Amino acid sequence: MNKKQRRGFTILEITISIFLTGIIALVVVNILRTGLQFWEKGASSLVNVTQTYQSLPMLGVNLSQSKTINQVSLSTNNTGYIQYVDVSNKLVSVFYN
Repeated sequence: MNKKQRRGFTILEITISIFLTGIIALVVVNILRTGLQFWEKGASSLVNVTQTYQSLPMLGVNLSQSKTINQVSLSTNNTGYIQYVDVSNKLVSVFYN
């Protein structure tokens, strides 16, 4: 066969193009997976912050009306609790993390 009459791709050219496409697809999938993990982590943090801001006013009212505050515990990893006696003499513990 004459070189001028040759058309199409060789098996080697097709194999190399499939291999390079696979490498590029793998990189893109890993980037998307990492982005999704960051997105989910951010969404989870946003839910926690929103719930905290929604509960703070009520906690402030309850603490201001409490008879005594027994314990307040704060640890270095942002977890802890507040324990107080409310107006009906119930011992209340509020945990947060």
